[in-house]
Amino acid sequence: MEKSVLFVLLFIQGHRICEGFDLTFDPSPPAYSTGNQTCGVLRCRDQFQNEMNAQANRSRTLTSLTVSKFRLGEHASNGKQWQFLASVTPGKPILNEISNKMKVTGQLSDGRVSLILQFTEISDCLESQFCCSAIFEDAEGRTSIKTAFVGKAIESLAQAATASTASSNEVGIAASDQGGLSEALVKLADSLTTKVDGIEARLKDSLNALENRVEDKVTELRASINDKSENLDKSMERRVDLLTTRVDTQNNRLGDKITELYDKMVRIFRHSKTSCLKDSGVCGQLASKLGDLDDKLKANTGKLNTCIADVKNQTDSIGPALDQLEAAVDQCTGTEDMRLSGVESGMNSLSGLTRDLIKRVSSFEKSYRSGALVPVDEFSDPLGTGKKEWRLAFRGTAFNNVQVYPAYIYGTGIPVEVE
Repeated sequence: MEKSVLFVLLFIQGHRICEGFDLTFDPSPPAYSTGNQTCGVLRCRDQFQNEMNAQANRSRTLTSLTVSKFRLGEHASNGKQWQFLASVTPGKPILNEISNKMKVTGQLSDGRVSLILQFTEISDCLESQFCCSAIFEDAEGRTSIKTAFVGKAIESLAQAATASTASSNEVGIAASDQGGLSEALVKLADSLTTKVDGIEARLKDSLNALENRVEDKVTELRASINDKSENLDKSMERRVDLLTTRVDTQNNRLGDKITELYDKMVRIFRHSKTSCLKDSGVCGQLASKLGDLDDKLKANTGKLNTCIADVKNQTDSIGPALDQLEAAVDQCTGTEDMRLSGVESGMNSLSGLTRDLIKRVSSFEKSYRSGALVPVDEFSDPLGTGKKEWRLAFRGTAFNNVQVYPAYIYGTGIPVEVE
């Protein structure tokens, strides 16, 4: 999507002609001859091995060099304006062919590209204008275009512009001299509207899909948190019940042992008491042992009380742990809500950018649909990078050794067939 928006902006801001890009048309002296004699030669050349992208400051690669023609008076009858003539690309770097009463020679190699067309049709030499376009692409996929025009209609436009502003570097184009250029701009505006509508539709589909995915993720996250919380509660309940059961079992076993030991001691004491009457020495020893047993019984009773107290303390600490777990779950839910708010804010920003782009294209469509050209500044910075571009196009004349007049191109000047 980024590449499509950048491509649209490049078309809206116009094209610039760089040093090394040249388009000339040389009519031969026997221009009114017949047969297979050449009546004119069209040359389009460019040198680009050291060119740098002015915005990104990175090298660019030539993707195509294309030549098209427009014959005055024919566009109303055949339903189209510009006709494709020839093109060289990295996939087809060499051309050498003869077709449609013209000979085409082209070559692309080592930073140089050229197209030479030799015409034998008199109407091509006298009634046509030509367009040469060089399309470049940098390492990040951004596209830039060079264009130049030459021919009878271009000559008349350049002469009219020179007569009106001979002492200024800015050249205007009168509405009466626009010819096919105004119609090309109207078609370009319609094409841009169609492309923007397609981009808007794709953006809406993408936003809807993103909203659905976010809702699904939130639903899954909430379900997972609820399941984990329920499982944790059940696990804690099982552990508490198991611990309580074990404590009760140990308490019962210890009580049984103490009772059994006490009964045994009582029996021994009674038996010893009877024997003491017969032997006082044995009675003394027995009394001493009974005293020791009584001390041990008291010590064991104290340990049992301590163990019971520890179990009660551990049981009481389970409640605060459950409260902390519940607080952690609430904090996690709040974090997810904040993330969803960030996603919603980003989607609103993207929607605002889309509406702004549609408004800008609509304003350009209203300006160019009537055929009137709107003057623009000599320098511009459409992408806000701080580096301005020079919108300057060179238009040649149909004669040799005649000064090349500079003129500003409002719009792209690139026909729909060449895009």
